[in-house]
Amino acid sequence: MKSDSLSMRCAFSIIMLVQISNSIIIGYPGTGGPEIWISLLISAVIVTPLMVLYARLVHLMPGKDLYEMMQFAFGKWGKCIFSIFYAFYFLTLSGMVRGTYAEFVHLTSLYQTSFIIICLAFFAVCVHLAMKGAGVLGRWCFIMLILAISSIALLCLLSTDNFRLNNLRPLNQQGFGGILYNALCFVPLPLAESVVFLGVAEKLEKSVNPYKLFIFSSIASVLFFVALFLQNCSVLSWETLSAMYFPSYKAASVMYIGNIGTRIESIMSFIFIMSGISKVSIALTAGTKAVQHIFSLKDHKPLLLTVGFFSVALSATLFVDIIEMFDFMRYYLIYALPFQILIPFLLWIAAEVKMKKRHIKTCAYWKTEQENSCSAKTVRT
Repeated sequence: MKSDSLSMRCAFSIIMLVQISNSIIIGYPGTGGPEIWISLLISAVIVTPLMVLYARLVHLMPGKDLYEMMQFAFGKWGKCIFSIFYAFYFLTLSGMVRGTYAEFVHLTSLYQTSFIIICLAFFAVCVHLAMKGAGVLGRWCFIMLILAISSIALLCLLSTDNFRLNNLRPLNQQGFGGILYNALCFVPLPLAESVVFLGVAEKLEKSVNPYKLFIFSSIASVLFFVALFLQNCSVLSWETLSAMYFPSYKAASVMYIGNIGTRIESIMSFIFIMSGISKVSIALTAGTKAVQHIFSLKDHKPLLLTVGFFSVALSATLFVDIIEMFDFMRYYLIYALPFQILIPFLLWIAAEVKMKKRHIKTCAYWKTEQENSCSAKTVRT
């Protein structure tokens, strides 16, 4: 295995962390209610065709990243145009996630530290991690995913004394329409954000099945969210959760383990922050590679520092406080749809047509060669 390639477990970890990292601290989009876990399960069904679409792109064009796929399907100029769009999307995603975590750190720990200073600290770590390449990033994500899952499992076990199952009722507070609306909101934020993985898909090992990769990682993310929501809601109740900006952090803060220790939320928040760094790094890598393809450069790594500073500037301008942050995320649900659904769908159609034409030409070529060979044998006879 090459050091910069992505195995199944590393690629799985990247996709799952991209899907869970932001929502693990801010909660879920939509109007919500005690039945939100049902919406999460429905969203797993809704997002499956989209995951199959992403997997089909990787299967059709193995060894290519998103931008090489677009060059194959749309040509050089089409690739440049769509790369400009994706550069803005991935850098917006990077800035949004970095800003979210910087706001989280600012409000929960370093409330006297400037927001921009916290963003720059995140920037330094993310650029360093992105510089190391996809292989190192994949292994980092694998470790962070294990820690994130272990921390939530530990949180659930230690919170059993505080569980109030009555907090999970009523199950049909908003009706089926509300449940379906919430399920649809979970698609762009966060499940379909796995489109960012296509930016490093060329590093995927040939032995990896892309269909299993995308589908299983999405199912695992949904199950993770269901467990997290049931734990948070049974401890705090939905009314308390909906009033909190960082529900998972609050649920951890109410835990008390006798004489063993308190302030477990500090450990949890550290793990959440490390997971968020993974998502920012992969989004920054994908956005920088878009800039690389726009200007037809050989390598994206020399651009990471410059593009990273632009992403930090986005973090400071997208929203100025936590209220604006949640307002922006409502617009993001619409803003992200063309990049997550429309353009990949067009790319898939164009790639299928190109592959079919190439197959027809190949068949015609071999048929002509066979006819010429038969004619030559007849003449000799």
